Amino acid sequence: MFLVQDTSYENARQNCNRQFVQNEKNRFWEFFDHIEANPLTDAQRSAVVTDEDNTLVIAGAGSGKTSVIVAKAGYLVKREICKPEQILLLAFNRDAKEEIEERLEQRVGVSLKAATFHSLGLEIIASVEGESSATLPACP
Repeated sequence: MFLVQDTSYENARQNCNRQFVQNEKNRFWEFFDHIEANPLTDAQRSAVVTDEDNTLVIAGAGSGKTSVIVAKAGYLVKREICKPEQILLLAFNRDAKEEIEERLEQRVGVSLKAATFHSLGLEIIASVEGESSATLPACP
């Protein structure tokens, strides 16, 4: 018995996804042009409107990671895909965390809490252990 892969279904799915992304980029053109000091690039716009359960943004310094993160969170809230409290934004350090929060508040009008990986870890441990982060032992 031979299994034949139905490529017509996969092609149709990919075409629908491409059309959705293009439609969303067109629909939110004004938003993407003004969310940051410079308009988002086409690749950044695609990253924002591509709908996945999780989004991991990895890129070099100065490439627009924070812009994409701010735009993605703003898009999800404006499009009513998520409520602000359903979005988890993680940054590597406190300065980046504060930058993301400030940009979202100033440019989108959304008050959204970001966290560092460290603060999220402490929060999880504290909730499991029933202790505040101030009473947790320091790492050796």
